[in-house]
Amino acid sequence: MYQCLSTARHTALLHLTSCLDLVRSMLKQEFAAYIRSYQYISVIFEAIHEDRDPIVLSSLVLMIGILLQDTRALRDRATIRNLIPFLCMSLDMDMDPMATTPSARQEMAMFNDIKDAARQSGIIQKGQKVLIKSIALVNMIIIVNQGVSLQDKETLSVIENDPKFLGSVIEILIEDLAWIKQPSSGSNVSLPDVLDIDRVENCLGILERLALISNTPASMLTDKPSLFPLLVQLVTLCRVHALQNLQQAASLNLMLHILRLLINVTNGFERCGTHLANSGSIQVLVQNFVQFYHHCRNYCPEYPDLELDPSEPKWIKTSSRQVAFESLSLTKEVEIENDANGWYDMLLLSLGLLINILETSPHSRELITSTAIGLDCMAIGNCFHAECECEKSTETLERLVQIYNTEAIISDMTENQVLAAHLALLIGCVVEGSPENEDRLYRTIQGHSLEPMLELLREFVSIHKTVQDERYEPQHQEQVMMMEPSSTSVTMASSGTLAGKAAETEQSFVKVIQALQGIELRFQSRGQGDA
Repeated sequence: MYQCLSTARHTALLHLTSCLDLVRSMLKQEFAAYIRSYQYISVIFEAIHEDRDPIVLSSLVLMIGILLQDTRALRDRATIRNLIPFLCMSLDMDMDPMATTPSARQEMAMFNDIKDAARQSGIIQKGQKVLIKSIALVNMIIIVNQGVSLQDKETLSVIENDPKFLGSVIEILIEDLAWIKQPSSGSNVSLPDVLDIDRVENCLGILERLALISNTPASMLTDKPSLFPLLVQLVTLCRVHALQNLQQAASLNLMLHILRLLINVTNGFERCGTHLANSGSIQVLVQNFVQFYHHCRNYCPEYPDLELDPSEPKWIKTSSRQVAFESLSLTKEVEIENDANGWYDMLLLSLGLLINILETSPHSRELITSTAIGLDCMAIGNCFHAECECEKSTETLERLVQIYNTEAIISDMTENQVLAAHLALLIGCVVEGSPENEDRLYRTIQGHSLEPMLELLREFVSIHKTVQDERYEPQHQEQVMMMEPSSTSVTMASSGTLAGKAAETEQSFVKVIQALQGIELRFQSRGQGDA
């Protein structure tokens, strides 16, 4: 087969047939192991990677994908010269070869053979279109994940320095999301019916993972404002699908990628924060928080349809975790379940992103301080902009403070304290500098005193500092996920690149604490004066 590939004297048909034979053979484990053991993929790649025939190109991208599915083959990719530029080129094509319809019967049969092989390999899932760009994205997310996990500077440098790669990924994402419409409240949303979930998730995964160790994704996204409203719309769609289909976790994992990506690119990039603030994100994130909070509070795994007594709030979850302080290894991708634990992650991420946005766009605070939201909000649309249509509603700021009151008094669960601390940071950002909103906070806070909130934040800072000191020790160089306000912003990045930001994080905590201390002193002085 290799001789037929590499010798120009053979007929074109034999050349194409040999490519297809190789693809079919690689579906067999023994043959794939043989190719891997003798590193034949580098020889095959060298022979045909410059051939732009659609069948040859499609076959080569698929062969690489089949081999990369085996983690043992990842180390062998270093032997393939120009692999990453080749895959980047595959993403930058104006027309995907597999998206065309061949006129010749024989060529159509070959295309169908490639599509069948792609599905049999598991690279393309049932119902997903077989496209070269989709297979190339699968290959690249595997390479990016490995590069970030191993801190492979050479690989990541090649990816970052490619002038078109990230741009191509962003354009594919925009193209796939551009036609998605906001769901209506009366329709049952089936996410796979309106979206190629795997392809979108791979695009988001690539951007998110690279944003962990580089500012390039954020820098490029500042020039792509059209993507931000699409991502906000997708968050709404994912939330609706997750809460309507509790047995499926795909939409929640997709939202996880979106929120983590947005957290990274809004940290320190004011234009990204502004783009996001102007895309309707505030209302969507507040609805995210309130709705997932309601489901967390009423979650009962044994009886999913049972509604608990809201007057006796109790955090029901399948296991206890310390999400905000838990090191998350980047050696494997994290998946969450569509249950109280997964929803809790959405709570913290939604709060973190709100903090980022309000930090870079202070004028957006009015979207929280001048609106109302239902106590048990289940809204999908834009009612947050106008008058809340829920039977029972309250001002959004007061609702956030009420939730803080509920969580802050529960001291026997770490999750409650962490959630309360994040809420305290958000509330501090919202009311700072506004006497009217400071009055509203003081009227709503439990016991009409901010001292318990300040004590909680001081403890949170202390634990946060201890965790960061441990992470930045020379022997602890593993990359981790962190929820940390940077100027009350949240970021995720490598321990090596964030050591210098630890001080900034502590300063931003101190800033919020000082603002709340000032409010407390003013009200205490006012109370003494009245007395």
